[in-house]
Amino acid sequence: MSLSHSASASSLASSASISSFALFGVTCLAFASGLVAAGSAARADALDFTLKSKVLATEKERPHIALQINEPLDFLTLILERADGQKFEHRYERVEANGRTRIDLPLAKGVSRAQHFKARFELGIDGEIQHHEFEFDAEIIAQPKITVRPEDVNVDGGFLSLTSDRDISRIDANVFSEEGRLIAQKSQRFGLVPAGSKAEILWGPTEQRVFKIALKIYDTDDFFTGLELIPWRFDIPHDEVNFVSGSAEIAKAEWPKLEASIHVLGEVLKRMGRSANLSLYILGATDTVGAAEANQKLSAARALAIGRYFRSRGIRIPIFTAGLGEEGLRVATADEVDELQNRRADYIVTVEPPVLAPGTPPVSWKKMP
Repeated sequence: MSLSHSASASSLASSASISSFALFGVTCLAFASGLVAAGSAARADALDFTLKSKVLATEKERPHIALQINEPLDFLTLILERADGQKFEHRYERVEANGRTRIDLPLAKGVSRAQHFKARFELGIDGEIQHHEFEFDAEIIAQPKITVRPEDVNVDGGFLSLTSDRDISRIDANVFSEEGRLIAQKSQRFGLVPAGSKAEILWGPTEQRVFKIALKIYDTDDFFTGLELIPWRFDIPHDEVNFVSGSAEIAKAEWPKLEASIHVLGEVLKRMGRSANLSLYILGATDTVGAAEANQKLSAARALAIGRYFRSRGIRIPIFTAGLGEEGLRVATADEVDELQNRRADYIVTVEPPVLAPGTPPVSWKKMP
């Protein structure tokens, strides 16, 4: 099963974004707009402010406080004290009404974790002084690393598991058919899945074949990373090409078998080629007759010969070939056993290198020109 991580969908975004896989996001904490006068009943709507304490590393903005001045002020002071003890003061004299300003938060350089701040507003209005104090954490959030292993995606059972280098609070999944229809939907909330631990989401089996799974993985700050997984694959049914013993040359009498496979492949590409960037993977295997090293080379050469035939007949999608030799036995046999079912080649259409049967050794796919 292959997985495709969509570039447009993998950008970190906030849950407040309008687009499902927007490139930008905001975490906003809106505080009470009124500043209460110390020991008086002075007007409480002179200043509105909004704290944007956490932003994405992909954003142009920094964490900041945005101010909206609603009435003329004698003065306005904002004092920020960072956790390391450093203080930063911003003071404005004779501030006019309807003014706006933004103050970037002075994050310490080289610190990747959240930084704690204490803030104090002081403002003079009609000869009186008002103040307001609050505390918050500020952070520039790097795009998290989400890991989905192919073996952790079970399409038939309708579930998958993944890990993130940030804590996970929720996963949303939309599952689509080959025709692009939504066939399953699930939102799984967690108390908290610690960074590095597996989080699982179950949407259940579907009657229609799954083509794509669109995920949103939320962290505890309600930012999400969007991912698209494409576990779809198509194994082309075919009659095996019979090669002369020890040879990778395709006899003319075997061409009709390959022509039939090309016809099936063409139908698949016509139906699915616009939905994803498909590739063809050809994997050769042998029985146990002969030396293991020679069989491995022979299986790779035969897979390449089939790939070259496909290419010569106008197949333009990427073609990858590899050989298993006698390491990929479909039927277990002793050494030097002539077994027809083990002399074969698999033709697999998918997006990324296909997941092979359990126990199959790793293969080195080679891309054809």
